[in-house]
Amino acid sequence: MKNPTTYQEEKPPIFRNDEAEKAVIGAILNESQAIGNVSFLKPEMFYDEKNTKIFKAAQTLYDEGKQIDSITITDQLRKTGDLDVVGGTYVIMEMMINVASSANIEYHAQLIEDEYYRRSVYQVAERAKQMAGDPMQDVGDVLEAVNKDIEAISSQAYNQDENISVAESANMAFQDYFKREQATKDGKPFGIDTGLSTLNRLSAGWQNTNLMILAARPAMGKTSVMLHMAKAAAKSGKNVVIFSLEMSHLELSNKLILSECDVNANAFRGGRLSTNDISSLETGAEAILRLSIVVNDKSDITVRQIKNNAKMLRKQGKCDVVFIDYLQLVNMRQENKSYNREQEVSQTSRALKIMAKELDIPVIVLSQLSRNCEERKDKRPVLSDLRESGAIEQDADMVMFLWRPEYYNIETYDNKDTKGMIILDIAKGRNIPTCEIEFAYNDQMTKFWEQDKKPF
Repeated sequence: MKNPTTYQEEKPPIFRNDEAEKAVIGAILNESQAIGNVSFLKPEMFYDEKNTKIFKAAQTLYDEGKQIDSITITDQLRKTGDLDVVGGTYVIMEMMINVASSANIEYHAQLIEDEYYRRSVYQVAERAKQMAGDPMQDVGDVLEAVNKDIEAISSQAYNQDENISVAESANMAFQDYFKREQATKDGKPFGIDTGLSTLNRLSAGWQNTNLMILAARPAMGKTSVMLHMAKAAAKSGKNVVIFSLEMSHLELSNKLILSECDVNANAFRGGRLSTNDISSLETGAEAILRLSIVVNDKSDITVRQIKNNAKMLRKQGKCDVVFIDYLQLVNMRQENKSYNREQEVSQTSRALKIMAKELDIPVIVLSQLSRNCEERKDKRPVLSDLRESGAIEQDADMVMFLWRPEYYNIETYDNKDTKGMIILDIAKGRNIPTCEIEFAYNDQMTKFWEQDKKPF
């Protein structure tokens, strides 16, 4: 037993990591989208009050879709009256200068989170000591209070709030059925309109959390079909986001406008439109202007940047479905330079599936097929033709192939003339049977329609 005259109560430990906090704040100030990689962090997790204020200001700017830099952060802190609290503009600039990049931001953020939970547990322990030392406290009440505090920390740390009972899930599934039933009665898909009534009937539309792969060889028209699907989703009132890694936003807009009018594409590109053509073009443009479609045509974009961009738009209520054209053009080497190409494609397709689930939206990704299908007599694609990775098939909820028999000089298919025929081959579907959907296109591939219906 310690001598009462020499005993000194130990000072409480300080659970903090100043260097990690500076590194995270500096990275966010240097790279506007870096905060999207540490979405698990909360302002209160920072030990230093000035870092809490700066991070909170950055979160506000990010949620509003605004650029994050020293000027916008300073302005935001001034609005909330916190600029003097953090030490003024000088401190902001100092933090920005001392950090080169956001390369290790997730690791540094994890260190901050760990220290926050250590502090939280220590505070519970201190409270437990005080309650246990009070003879007026009922021991049952002490145990209940301590357990409640620990459970609250565990729930936050291990995302237990995201757990759901089967009973609750089953009830939600039951309610979803009646929504699907009502949608069927109204003649609408339960999910997002795909632009093809047969596909809507089979799949109930694009479903949230699902990853769909639309694959084809070059010149099959996959970008044009994607735009048709995106336009149908937008016309049904959904907010569409397109990541176009191959075509510019102007090229996509030209295709969209042409799909809404009867103007000859060659005459349009050559500047040889008649007065009537221009009138038709203006009508088509007006129809497109009413649609909520956002295009990001950055060619050298990583899957992380795609996710951060979509996440920001989702928070703003501007992203209900994402289209990506196309998978093999996504910059994958920045994610892990030690991976070979197959591993890169696998990691990217997995990341896109996780994105669909986290954002609770459908993600439709275009993909190139290998030449193997062209070496076969019937030219029909199969799942093994997916280029560079079998993981694409594994991660996808649906795999669809586009191909045109006419392109390969196949004059008849299924006893039908192949001129103007395009086939959507559903090769894999978790909740949909494998089958083929035949539809037609005009010579310029700007309009698509199902065989028994008029062009739309």
